[in-house]
Amino acid sequence: EEAYAVLEVLAGTDDMPLDELAKTVGLSRDDVGTAIERIRQLGVPVDQHPVYGAKLGTSLDVIVCEEVNDRLQAEGIDWRVHGLLDTESTNDLVSVAAQQGAGDGTTYFVEHQTKGRGRLGRTWHSPVGSGLWFSTLRHHDLGIDEGWRVTIGAGIAVADAIRETSGLTPKLKWPNDVQIEGRKVAGILTESRVDGGRLKQSVIGIGINVHVDHDEFLAEFRETACSIASAGGVVKRADLLAAILRGLYTVLDTPADVLRSTWTERCPHWGERVRVERDEQTVEGTAVELAENGAFVIQLDTGETYPVHAGDVTHLRPVS
Repeated sequence: EEAYAVLEVLAGTDDMPLDELAKTVGLSRDDVGTAIERIRQLGVPVDQHPVYGAKLGTSLDVIVCEEVNDRLQAEGIDWRVHGLLDTESTNDLVSVAAQQGAGDGTTYFVEHQTKGRGRLGRTWHSPVGSGLWFSTLRHHDLGIDEGWRVTIGAGIAVADAIRETSGLTPKLKWPNDVQIEGRKVAGILTESRVDGGRLKQSVIGIGINVHVDHDEFLAEFRETACSIASAGGVVKRADLLAAILRGLYTVLDTPADVLRSTWTERCPHWGERVRVERDEQTVEGTAVELAENGAFVIQLDTGETYPVHAGDVTHLRPVS
């Protein structure tokens, strides 16, 4: 967090002598030098002058933690946001914090994840400054069969926040993807803790492509992924983060039937042919509804309905 504080200060000033920078962030001059080197190692240029001091060599949309915390506090949300330069996984970081007694809403975001992951163990690519990568801890008391409300609700919160801050119109794909014009802009990974047969905590990990040009995506993702910027949206990451956290704050108080109806309205795939893959099993059918228990229901060619509780859903293009 101390190294991230150096980035926060540098992003808000043109030039700052190292002694003044050290005093501002509460570090020694040597520690400031170490933090600057870490920032450079992540690909962010930092210019230094013996008289004028240090400044960022590029424009960067930096999130200032206290500004986000102040916004939340002003709305009666007593949550804390923490920023880091890099970590292996924000979900792992928040899970450890939860074990140490962290409060509801504890949130860590990071500029670069070395082992960020999505569902089914997939790697989530996270170049510095290009996206919003964070995890939030929620304390709750839910039945095992209510766990779907966390992931479904988080998807709604992310979609609403993107719409509010960028003007774009995202859609939802079961179970945890947010899409714009059929391309994935965000993903969600929820990991919950069971105690006494009840779900007591969830770590909600969210990754959003924000400032990524289409050509910057790896070739294998260019047809299936997008960013807010590549879709024509303009947004500041702090605004987006604050809006999502407001949504996550209220989502568990939203009645289950309202969550289902809202998610159903945002999913454009009803009536489409889909393929579901789980382990070594593959099933095809037509998407028909989101069940009361959060399952994605498809109708098989036999006419039977098949509830999908876990797996990877692919929407098939009709044969021309």
